[in-house]
Amino acid sequence: MHALAYVSKSQMGFDQSSLDMLAERSNRQNYSLGITGYLCYTGELFLQYLEGPEAEVAGLMERIEDDPRHRVIEVVKLGNIGQRTFPDWSMRYLRKSEWERFDFEKLMLDMLEVTRRPHYRQELIQDFIIRIVRRISETKSP
Repeated sequence: MHALAYVSKSQMGFDQSSLDMLAERSNRQNYSLGITGYLCYTGELFLQYLEGPEAEVAGLMERIEDDPRHRVIEVVKLGNIGQRTFPDWSMRYLRKSEWERFDFEKLMLDMLEVTRRPHYRQELIQDFIIRIVRRISETKSP
């Protein structure tokens, strides 16, 4: 089981309806690929965490990077994670009310800042992402 997380910047506006459609389509696609995870959107930034078979996660990330609706800013490969963190979420869209509880936008910006610091070791960056992922996995579905 492999995992990665990425942050991207929206190249267009997404209203709630278009986000819901994106989440539903991604949910179906991820289910068919055996990928689980979540997606957050702040109004400008996306953060997505993906876990699943290595080839499927890598292939999906390639398609995401080619999507003109956003520009991928940072990808953090987490490697082999052993078991799934989100076995029941093909792709859960975390609404603003959910991520506001733990200041998720600040966590996303912190992640970007950490990944851009050359003196940080990759292990520290990965640990930071894993802590965010665990925190999210502890939230209840709406």
